[in-house]
Amino acid sequence: MKVGIIGAGAIGLLFASYIAPTNNVTIYTRKLDQRERLNNEGLLLIRNGHKFNIKVSAEILQNQSIEQLDLLIIAVKQYHLPDLIVQFPSINQAKSILFIQNGMGHIHYLDKLDNDSIHVGVVEHGSMLLSSHAVEHTGIGRTKISPFKGCSSIVSDIITTVESENFPFIFEEDWSQMLTEKLVINSVINPLTSVYRVTNGELLRNNFFFETMKVLFNEVISVLPCKNRELWDRVVEVCDKTSINRSSMLKDLEEGRLTEIDAILGYVLEIGKRKEIDLPITNFLYHSIKGLEKRRG
Repeated sequence: MKVGIIGAGAIGLLFASYIAPTNNVTIYTRKLDQRERLNNEGLLLIRNGHKFNIKVSAEILQNQSIEQLDLLIIAVKQYHLPDLIVQFPSINQAKSILFIQNGMGHIHYLDKLDNDSIHVGVVEHGSMLLSSHAVEHTGIGRTKISPFKGCSSIVSDIITTVESENFPFIFEEDWSQMLTEKLVINSVINPLTSVYRVTNGELLRNNFFFETMKVLFNEVISVLPCKNRELWDRVVEVCDKTSINRSSMLKDLEEGRLTEIDAILGYVLEIGKRKEIDLPITNFLYHSIKGLEKRRG
């Protein structure tokens, strides 16, 4: 199968490292030096101290370079999606497309696409970008996938060739509930680790941080349609499985990049405003992250 990946960060390279051994993978990158390293040196995956060198193809992201694909995986940050969809209409040529973004602010962009099959996914793995061609799998989790439009046959066929104990998949019927549950997890872990400047696991080890986690969790689920009564246990589980990780939001702040706070807590605050529910801790964390963004660089 032909698989393309747009977004050559930690998650994009992690997916490529597991898909490429059994499929024809092309990574689309904006940087020439990254393309050269991936083509010349291959993709390096590190897991549990073991190194795996994987052959992939890499191309500069240009509209004319996006070929017809069986599956196109979009692994860019959510705030890059509007420009990507406008600037690269050839993504419509892919038979199936999978979006793996945090938050839920990107959903309305998906209706603008003509692809016959569109899926959304949430990633619970821990990963760390070590260089432009190397990624470390720091925490084994799951990838949940749900159809947004069309059938799942192509995605299912590819996943069959990829799935393993180190990279498992789960298919969900209700994409809205799936994304909502991931939004709750991101809303609790990412902002707190970013403000406290700690790894995910420190939220569990520090009793004071842990109490704040509970308060924030209760605020967030008070406005979101969560049906999973065990969701708090999932928050704790993800925190534990990725305990050595620094959250993506914290890494964005540390490296002077914009975060996805608008797509996460910004979305929660918007829902709270519609329902006329006050969310003081959520509001404090949202504005704290926005302030840290403004100070970046």
